[in-house]
Amino acid sequence: MKFLLKANDPHKVLFIDLPVVLESKTGLAFVEDLRGPLTELVSRYGDLLRGIEDDMLKELDSTRDELPQLRDRTEAVEGLSGDLRQDAFCARIAKYDGSRESMEGILSLAANKPVPRLERSRH
Repeated sequence: MKFLLKANDPHKVLFIDLPVVLESKTGLAFVEDLRGPLTELVSRYGDLLRGIEDDMLKELDSTRDELPQLRDRTEAVEGLSGDLRQDAFCARIAKYDGSRESMEGILSLAANKPVPRLERSRH
């Protein structure tokens, strides 16, 4: 599914490309065919965030157990650079608590895009 890497129109991907690739004959079959890949994506997302967190903390010469010290270090340099994005990064690191939302906030800033919020239905 390399076409996903080059995709720029989510509607075309969802309603044209994926049904063709999955060879879905009906709408219901398409929904069922998507269930496996979507479940895998959701389960891998947490692993991806943990890997990025590990790399980020390593580059910041810190560990998850040293978050209070990292916050202290960050607060000491926050606002000194004169660069708004760098200061925003420092502000996010200074508030970083190891949560998924906190990591997503840092990544959102790095990618310069907001994190999409998917509401889970609660039955």
